[in-house]
Amino acid sequence: MRFLPVVLALLLLTGCAGTGDSAPASRSTPQEEGGALPVEFDGFRRVGNPLNFEGQPGGAGLGAGVRYAPANGERIALTVYIYDRGRPRAPEGGASPDVLDELRTTTAELNAAVRAGIYRSVKFNTGMNLGQGNVPTELRCLNFSMVQRDGTPTGDSVCVTVVNGRFMKVRLTVSTPPEPVMAGVLAIAILQRFRGLGMQNGTPASGLRT
Repeated sequence: MRFLPVVLALLLLTGCAGTGDSAPASRSTPQEEGGALPVEFDGFRRVGNPLNFEGQPGGAGLGAGVRYAPANGERIALTVYIYDRGRPRAPEGGASPDVLDELRTTTAELNAAVRAGIYRSVKFNTGMNLGQGNVPTELRCLNFSMVQRDGTPTGDSVCVTVVNGRFMKVRLTVSTPPEPVMAGVLAIAILQRFRGLGMQNGTPASGLRT
């Protein structure tokens, strides 16, 4: 499966930027945070350099994207997006009300992509909250069944949380609908490495629960 082109990635992140307070001058950029993500993790390897959506026309607040592919060549596309839509996000974690709003926006954008002819259809399957340790909602995920423009059926999972005042969205696209928790496990793995937390045998050291 080819990785989604930049124009589609932008579509999935478009929206009017907020007018809230600007970020502190010392705050790292989405591109810097994307560059800090692991080059390899749990059988995935980074593909190319971080995508700079901020540099696109109308891209203020759309941040950066980092693409991954399985080292074994399996047909899976994994992309991590770091962005804030123009204003700092709080509180941290998946329990933030901003995360619920962002998932609604993501669903609306996917439906808009159908109307635009990018997909033939998008069907919501399941949603879940994932936690670990003493954090009941580390991130929130939605799972979809989709039919691409050429008629190919695919599965899509999207997990969102707030990290360092920005959204971190992990999107997993596979040739068949994935196990609902699969994207969440990968998202937790990325999140732990991003925060510098420990891992054991490729799974969250503190345990993952739905």
